[in-house]
Amino acid sequence: MPKQNDDIGMEENNNLMEPERVFVHKLVDASKTQRNRAIERLKKWINARTLNPINYFQYDELINIWKGLYYNMWMCDKPVIQDELAQQVSSWVHEFHNEKQAQLYIRAGFETFVREWWGIDQWRLSKFMTFVRYFLQQSFKFLKQQNWLKKYILNFTRMLKEGSLNPNKNQSANGLKMHLIDIYLEELAKVGGTSLKPKKLILLLSPFFNIMKMSESEVLVKHVYKSLFIPIIQYSDVGIDPEIEEEMELVKPFGLQTGEAELVDDNNEDEDAALQFDYKLLSEKLLKVAKVESCNQKRRKLLYDLAKKFDVLSRGIYPLYDMKVPAVFASEQEAFDLDIKSLRELHREVGEICHKKKSERNPEEIEEILKKHNITKKRQKTRRSKAKKQTQ
Repeated sequence: MPKQNDDIGMEENNNLMEPERVFVHKLVDASKTQRNRAIERLKKWINARTLNPINYFQYDELINIWKGLYYNMWMCDKPVIQDELAQQVSSWVHEFHNEKQAQLYIRAGFETFVREWWGIDQWRLSKFMTFVRYFLQQSFKFLKQQNWLKKYILNFTRMLKEGSLNPNKNQSANGLKMHLIDIYLEELAKVGGTSLKPKKLILLLSPFFNIMKMSESEVLVKHVYKSLFIPIIQYSDVGIDPEIEEEMELVKPFGLQTGEAELVDDNNEDEDAALQFDYKLLSEKLLKVAKVESCNQKRRKLLYDLAKKFDVLSRGIYPLYDMKVPAVFASEQEAFDLDIKSLRELHREVGEICHKKKSERNPEEIEEILKKHNITKKRQKTRRSKAKKQTQ
């Protein structure tokens, strides 16, 4: 008797999974008409199923659905149709009536890209790169709908750090990681623009701090350095040459042309898509990451280098013309602080003598104090000239 009950239970589970299985089979059907119908019906089914908490999706179910969507794109021909499909499937993030369900959909999507990336051939690579771009953009739009709340940002960045932007795992998907590094700030600028606060920007960059700190791949670390952090400096207000400012008005931040932006997203609400970075805050964050014990020496030097560059940038100096600017700036700042300190000491010592009665004053004391100040000044000048010579 118990065996019969088990069989009945298995049949019931199969019946519950039947709609999902049917959709997956239809998504990869040989008939183009069947595949298109499956896409239309799947969207309505997702919308209807997430209305009732009893029918919420499990993560494994979404993984299966995403596998069907992935191979539906695989079988899709013609660039225009591929583009429409990528936009449609990516926008389904907003069909879920529950935030946790939408987050599961995003997680399942990126997990599918990581798992399948190694098998993409050269003829299909372009359409899947476009697919990832649209999906990342819609993920940012989901975060924007949640008013960029910290808990949603942390969930999103944690998902990236554990999966598609993991510093050392999933090496077969390093191509995907490099593509995400290339497009991350572009898509974030389109969605966030000036409405995104500097502290939230730092949180959104945490997967890349993690790569700089922990990745064993020299290629990946250098790509984050050159393709993500250096462009932040290049497209800063200090970095744009006033002589070509009129030409730069036609260029969106991070290399995106205005015309391209209109083609990618006609409903873009932010006219000014420039991200508002706090360079001092970014410098301090890079220093904190560099001081972590798990950070190896090579990575630490690179992080310190970036921290110096952003610190100099926060003071209105462009650090990429001369790579020795940070060191020179640091030595001059130190010398300036020492000058102030010696002047304060001189003021204090002379003041003490002035407060004495005329009968108690000794002219030789003032001469000694001035002589001492001159010697200190000469020493500081010598140190400053030595520091400059070392940087040249």
